[in-house]
Amino acid sequence: QLQPRDGSALAGLFLVLEVGYNILFTAELVVNLYGSWLAPFLSNPWNLFDVVVVVTSVLSLVLKLLPSATAPGGVGVLR
Repeated sequence: QLQPRDGSALAGLFLVLEVGYNILFTAELVVNLYGSWLAPFLSNPWNLFDVVVVVTSVLSLVLKLLPSATAPGGVGVLR
């Protein structure tokens, strides 16, 4: 795994891309939920998988951006 040094320009780019992808996938999930309604949405296993992936990704990003709210090693479990 390639991780750029903290504070570098590449680390900033990675953060921007991560936030962008989280926004796009969350928006896609909301549109899918709205278009399918709740019962049909929850009956599809792929939609449930998407929910798990998006929630995990958003939670990981929130924990990364709020380091004072994390226990040591807490974010590593989510990655």
